[in-house]
Amino acid sequence: MASALLLGRVAAATGARPQSGRRGLIAAVLWLAALPLWMDHFNGLETGLLLLLLTLAWRLWQVGVPERPPGLALCGALLGLIVLTRIDAVFLVIALAGIEMAAAWRAGPFRAIGRAALLSGAAFLVSSP
Repeated sequence: MASALLLGRVAAATGARPQSGRRGLIAAVLWLAALPLWMDHFNGLETGLLLLLLTLAWRLWQVGVPERPPGLALCGALLGLIVLTRIDAVFLVIALAGIEMAAAWRAGPFRAIGRAALLSGAAFLVSSP
């Protein structure tokens, strides 16, 4: 249910007319109506948790949580949980750290590298045990 609600919020805030309730409702209903997604959530594997955490990360980036350093560290910790869920998600962490570095490069190389290091460092700390 949480994945469907989060995906509905993501869909509602996307597109030409943000906060379209109809778009969010359609996305949530389609998520809930898809039998393979239900099977993935309840098959005893990590797929349901992975989908929930990825949707949560998508929503956090959408609302701008990682714009400030504490939010970036929080998103890094969430990415660390995603890596604990599936180890191949480390490539997502690498990609997002690269995107953060490229986006902050105009503010200076030290700031850009610092943002990438904060994001990937928080993910590493959470996923290292």
